[in-house]
Amino acid sequence: MPISLQTICGYLDTEGLQYAVGRSNDYVMVPFPDMTAVVNVMEDGKAVSIRVPQVFNLADAPNREACLAFLANHNYHVKVGLFGCDETDGEVDVSHFVPVEDGTLTRSQFLRIFHFVLKVAYEKGRELRQVAFGRSEEGGSTSTFSAPDVEFDVDSIPEAPVAEPAWFRLVVDAFNSLCGNVEETSRVEQMRRVAWPRLLTLREDSVLDGERYLSFPRPAELSAEDEFLLLFMTARQAGGDCRILDKEIDLVYSPGLDFQETSAEVRKLCTAGYVGASDFNNGEPWYLTRAWLDRLAPVLPFPHEPLPPAFGRDDVPAGSLAEPEWLALLHRALAADAADLQLPERLDLLRNDVWPALLELRRNSVGEGRPYRTWSTVMTSRLAPREELVVAYVAHRAAEGDDHIPDRDIDLIYSPGLQVHETARVINGLMEARLVLATDNDGQAPFTIGPAGEMWQVGGWQ
Repeated sequence: MPISLQTICGYLDTEGLQYAVGRSNDYVMVPFPDMTAVVNVMEDGKAVSIRVPQVFNLADAPNREACLAFLANHNYHVKVGLFGCDETDGEVDVSHFVPVEDGTLTRSQFLRIFHFVLKVAYEKGRELRQVAFGRSEEGGSTSTFSAPDVEFDVDSIPEAPVAEPAWFRLVVDAFNSLCGNVEETSRVEQMRRVAWPRLLTLREDSVLDGERYLSFPRPAELSAEDEFLLLFMTARQAGGDCRILDKEIDLVYSPGLDFQETSAEVRKLCTAGYVGASDFNNGEPWYLTRAWLDRLAPVLPFPHEPLPPAFGRDDVPAGSLAEPEWLALLHRALAADAADLQLPERLDLLRNDVWPALLELRRNSVGEGRPYRTWSTVMTSRLAPREELVVAYVAHRAAEGDDHIPDRDIDLIYSPGLQVHETARVINGLMEARLVLATDNDGQAPFTIGPAGEMWQVGGWQ
């Protein structure tokens, strides 16, 4: 007999899972820390689809052909939890279609399939990311990073003085040559025990000869070993790799596998703010944060745009403004305070100080008789302040050419800390008002600005 959405919700309730019912009342979204599962009841209850969207995006993958081969090989060998790829935008998902027809779908059957799809999305999705960036975890082995083809001769390190950009170029070439494959322990040891001390000496002698170095002296909380690891990651980032594995860090950080020691080192650098989790999940893979890169931007051997200064309440003028001027001010605030969603202090500043001040400025302007289309829409749609902030943020991203905004990003703008259940309700309401749209017209992430929300783009931003 046909299955109902209410029955599916009952199955989820027995697992103690939170979920949000979609606005069309035929699907539920089940949030997890690293993903969201979507369960659709289809064909009047004669079928159920379980899907995890946005497992990965091939648009981000330097090794696209290897990724496609990985997806095809997986799908050939399994019957439950198939990968899918949207060729229009590169989105990769994991899904399974369950025909019910005139039969039944019991709780145990549903939960078994549901949890298996989640397992594939998490475990195989992680393997896919490693394939995408040139590494594989098969057999517990870490393959080589596709470092630039550079052969570094330790004896070619010049005498002081050298300017810091030239010193950083030497550092990057040395790491990419000697640590391009971290499993070649003899070369890693040559970097650690021969090249690195000489490079440190070169920097110190250059400073003594009058050169100014942003990297010297190193921050007080960092040891030479800490800096060695951070510069290894800098060299990787110079090659476009922002996804460093625990095992790679371990092999570079110490001359033998000691995961406990390496884990403590990574936690230390995360606490100091120099390293962050690439997937927002407090675990590998890792990348260098702005706290490390921004101060070194002028001398790095690859392009890096430092974070603009924070936009604060004092940057909001008193009096009144015309709406185009107000929108330009709003977009300046978003460009500064929402540029990096891994900086909660910036998002708190935006939500708690800047946004209320901007709303007060608009109220004053409307009170003085200035016409504001955004104000009229807020009143008509009965938008709460945080809901309007979401619309403004999506409009800002769309103005920058990004029409694939994940629900996680919207969640971080809407509230301090992940509250996916509440955010799903907000997004549904914004879609009903045509302020925000699902990019793929499926009622689910990713999202872009809707026709009713385009007025928040008027005037652009400078």
